[in-house]
Amino acid sequence: MPTFLPRRHHAPALLALVAALFATTASRPALAEKADRQQPLTIEADQSSTVDLARRVVVFNGRVVLVQGTLRIQAERMEVAEVGEGHRTALARGLPDQPAQFREKRDGVEEYVEGRAERIEYDSRESLIRLSGKAVVRRLRGTQLADEIQGETIIWNGAREVFSVAPSGATAGQTATGGSSGRVRGVFSPPPPAR
Repeated sequence: MPTFLPRRHHAPALLALVAALFATTASRPALAEKADRQQPLTIEADQSSTVDLARRVVVFNGRVVLVQGTLRIQAERMEVAEVGEGHRTALARGLPDQPAQFREKRDGVEEYVEGRAERIEYDSRESLIRLSGKAVVRRLRGTQLADEIQGETIIWNGAREVFSVAPSGATAGQTATGGSSGRVRGVFSPPPPAR
């Protein structure tokens, strides 16, 4: 498994290899800005990165930023894999004081969906984004907060535009010590007035 050091002459070769590995014409879910799927995928990081050609996996470390059109994922560590037929998965991990984050424009409206969690998993085959560990997802109308959902795990199905959210703890309402466990929370704003 080749390891690339963060030297200037390695950076263009690494980015070219990543682009070749993960070039795709697969369509994106309705959530994403339709033009995003035509944009190149760019990944940058501060530390050494690894490309495994046999497994078709790239691992980036140190303030990683993945950008494709309006989709932006930031994390301390990110593993991106090609999983066949032009699809890919990404696993992003944050730090305890700096969670992984994503942001993406919704198609046809001036709205963004953004979120943060200790761990973010993206699967283009299923159009799913799974946020785990102190997860928060927000929908913004322009720059105004429209909705916010909090829980231990949030799954966003972009194809159906459906959220599911789960609290922490094995038994709803109780922790192992008998205290109150985490709860799910949602705040939803009324729609904007008709013009």
